[in-house]
Amino acid sequence: MLKYTYIKYIHVLLSSIKFYIMCILCEDRKTSGLQLLNCYNCSFITSIPLIEGLRELYCFDCPAILNIQMIPGLHELYCCNCPSIMSIPHIKELKILVCYNCPSITYIPLIPGLHELNCSYCPSITKIPLIPTLH
Repeated sequence: MLKYTYIKYIHVLLSSIKFYIMCILCEDRKTSGLQLLNCYNCSFITSIPLIEGLRELYCFDCPAILNIQMIPGLHELYCCNCPSIMSIPHIKELKILVCYNCPSITYIPLIPGLHELNCSYCPSITKIPLIPTLH
């Protein structure tokens, strides 16, 4: 019973404290040489800048992101539950694009080398170009 009481106390304590989770961009940390960036549940980030050498970008539940810069060499882009993002940059090296539940995205650019695409629950997308390399 002591463990349950202790856990319940911690839960009440944490729920009464307002805290924010920030990604490394908001914390202004060094990004040079970064190959993977995970911005999860960051309510402060509004734009993903050009990060040379970045290969994978994960943006989940980031309500303030408006845009993602064109990042040469990016292979995987995941932006899920980002309601303010307006467009996907035309990144010719992109292989995987997942933009799930991003209602403000209006189009998917023609990316000739794209292998995987998931744009479920993006009601503003009315047209997707024919991309022959999609699996």
